[in-house]
Amino acid sequence: MAQWRRRPRLLTSYGYRPPPEATIRGRRCASRDCGAPVGRLRRRCARCGGPADPEFDEPWAHEALGAELSWLARGGPAREAGAARDRLVAWRVKDAVVRRDDLAAAQARQVMHDYADRRRAEDSRWSPGPMLGLAVFGALGLRDLDGAAGDLCLWLELSGGDETAGGPCAFGNATSFMHAVVSFLAAPGGAEHPIAEEIRRGCLRVAGGCLRAGR
Repeated sequence: MAQWRRRPRLLTSYGYRPPPEATIRGRRCASRDCGAPVGRLRRRCARCGGPADPEFDEPWAHEALGAELSWLARGGPAREAGAARDRLVAWRVKDAVVRRDDLAAAQARQVMHDYADRRRAEDSRWSPGPMLGLAVFGALGLRDLDGAAGDLCLWLELSGGDETAGGPCAFGNATSFMHAVVSFLAAPGGAEHPIAEEIRRGCLRVAGGCLRAGR
């Protein structure tokens, strides 16, 4: 089975070359307009005829995501490039935690917090959800409860407490935040974390704001 799951060694469409030991869980069309799932053994998309990129198992999925976000941030369409830059900031936090470099993780997390403050100051409609969602779920996956808790507190602050009016973007951000809080509290040790109650109360305020905004 492991041999059957192994490698491609070719570059992906976004420039990632996996190591020889990399394994994949499937393939997906490389076209940003298609993105259809492709069978493991197929090299091209049956829907549009375009090339297929492998979807890697961990830890190569993490490496590949960093390469893809960097590629999009450098030369993707304006909207995709902006979203990729946001997520790349969070990916660097997770990468430092994966490498167990505590100093680099603290520095990357501070960069992320400063970046979020700057982006919100530049554009009040900017949603922190894609960036902080990646950071929180990445931290939870690595059992970094302190990191996830700090990022949730920042997310709550940027979400304006109970001010969720402002259209689909704000509502989507609020629901993403609530989903992240539920995942944090359900994680081993999450409900007992020293600031779990503060996070829980913040989630209730955001939920209340969503209900009022939906009237």
